[in-house]
Amino acid sequence: MITLPDTILNSIDGMDADHLLRTMVEFGSKALVLSRRVGCLYRREVKEGGREKVEELQGKVDKLEEEKVSERFHGERFPLGWK
Repeated sequence: MITLPDTILNSIDGMDADHLLRTMVEFGSKALVLSRRVGCLYRREVKEGGREKVEELQGKVDKLEEEKVSERFHGERFPLGWK
């Protein structure tokens, strides 16, 4: 249930039917434009967030590859910098 103040209800009741319809269509159009913009921003945020996650995982893969190389040269599994 939507509750509106009496001043708004009186204003709506006093409106001409054509004016009320135009106002509702204009509001609907603006809401549609806003929802599209929000959708675009959301998709961009998800895409960039996904890119950050890929970079984070790539860093972990690179670290594991470095440890494997270190293991080959030292014969034991030590993280780089440890001996």
